[in-house]
Amino acid sequence: EDLGLDRGRIAGYLSAAGASRIGSANCERIKVGGYANFRGLECSGSVSFEGGDFESDLFLGGRELGYQARYLDLSLAGASVGGQLSMIGTVCEGNCDMQGLTVAADLYMQSKEQLYSRFNSVELTEAKIGNQLDMDDVSCTGDVDMQGIDVGTDLYMRGKFQGVALTGAKIGGQLLMSGVVCRGRLSMQALSIVTDLFMGTGSEFAEVNLMGAKVGGQLDLEDAKCSGALKMQSLVVGESILMNNSKFSGKLELGRLETRGSLLLRNIEATQEVSLRRVTTGDTLDLTDATIAGSLDLYGARVGGDLRMRRASEPEALRHVSQDNGSVEEADSCAEKDVGAPPRCLASFKSVLLRNARVSGYVDMDGATCHGMLDMFTIDVGGYLYMRKGARFCSVDLSDAKIHGSVIAYQVTFNGPVNLDALRADYLWLKRDASFLQSVTMLSGEIVHDVDLSGANFASKVDFSGSRVGGSLILDSDADSGTRWSEASQFDLRNVELGILRDAPRASLYGLTPWPKVLRVTGFNFKRLGGGDEDDAYERWVRNGSSDWYLEWL
Repeated sequence: EDLGLDRGRIAGYLSAAGASRIGSANCERIKVGGYANFRGLECSGSVSFEGGDFESDLFLGGRELGYQARYLDLSLAGASVGGQLSMIGTVCEGNCDMQGLTVAADLYMQSKEQLYSRFNSVELTEAKIGNQLDMDDVSCTGDVDMQGIDVGTDLYMRGKFQGVALTGAKIGGQLLMSGVVCRGRLSMQALSIVTDLFMGTGSEFAEVNLMGAKVGGQLDLEDAKCSGALKMQSLVVGESILMNNSKFSGKLELGRLETRGSLLLRNIEATQEVSLRRVTTGDTLDLTDATIAGSLDLYGARVGGDLRMRRASEPEALRHVSQDNGSVEEADSCAEKDVGAPPRCLASFKSVLLRNARVSGYVDMDGATCHGMLDMFTIDVGGYLYMRKGARFCSVDLSDAKIHGSVIAYQVTFNGPVNLDALRADYLWLKRDASFLQSVTMLSGEIVHDVDLSGANFASKVDFSGSRVGGSLILDSDADSGTRWSEASQFDLRNVELGILRDAPRASLYGLTPWPKVLRVTGFNFKRLGGGDEDDAYERWVRNGSSDWYLEWL
């Protein structure tokens, strides 16, 4: 039979828990002075509490021993509940309409023990929940629309959903979605969360939109999977963003994102492009062991700490460096292979754009592989730039860059041209098994202290024309750390101003030379020879020895 209580007025409590099966129930605009109990109700038709006024608690869920509450359609649109609203163990096969609902205390919709909750579509737009909203372990086969909802404390959504809309929602505490499965679009534009947002720990998403959202605490997206686009443009986070060990099959769009803490993307796998254009971090931006098959866009990024794009462990070949001569076998830039699994290259990037970026700390690319262009035009780095330990690069542009520490490149291979024009740095160390297969140019560069080329391998032209070096230009020619030149190499030092030239002065006596066959020195100016431990040797040779060595050197 049907239940009709529309516009009813009940001063005390109302209990219909014993009414097991009914057809439909019309309780619109009902007013109940005490609590209302409809636990375990089974309705073959629609049930409506639209516009109802409940001064205390409202129970619409299941009963003990697994007796679910079942509804075809359920409406609480515009209703007001003065206490808690419990829907634990509710099954709604049609639409659950709670638009504009007001609950003074908690709204419970979760599954609990033997009482499971399952919904088709849920509408909670513009609802106001005084305390927490719990949807843990809920299964929704349709969409959940919570646009504009206001939750006083925490929102729990660790269940299985189709699409979820939280656009413009306000969460007074934290939003917990750890382990969630969202098969449709998760829309969270302009979402506001006072504390933390947890979306990791095995969560799976089809598509996520967090554009313009604000999170007062941390954002946790670790160990998550997203098969579609992840849009986080203009997102503002008060603490750190954790996205370590996650896999992204669609575009990763984080342009103009701001976080006062760190942005951690360690060991992520991204199959398409990743945009961090104009991102701002208060601390470290960490891409250690990341694998990005598309382009990585860091144009105009502002990093308050260090920028890490390194491989966490050295390639296997570099662990067997000869103790006798320091030679290095060809490095494998991919991770060790698991039996039966294809290898995954760690710290691997298709191409990297760092133009106009500002990094307060250091930039670490040790062991990294960049298959395309590494564009660091006009980058400003507060610390060192590391490019060592088996790193591999194609073309590199560091022109007009400012490195307030040192550029340190050793045990590294550059397959394409390296552009250092107008580079400003404290030190430039291209040494110890750094291999340059194409040209290296530094036109009008300015190095405050030393340029060290000892142990480097140059296969083509090196052009330092018009540069200034305040300290030493260091070359060497012994068997271990000698600067090596190919037959096609040439060194252009025209109009270079140099403090000290260090080039192993006795090398010519042993038939060795740190210089290539083609050397251009018109206008080359240096203040003196020697430097470091070799000063005494130079003076001794000049004072006591023949000048033959100097004439031969010239």
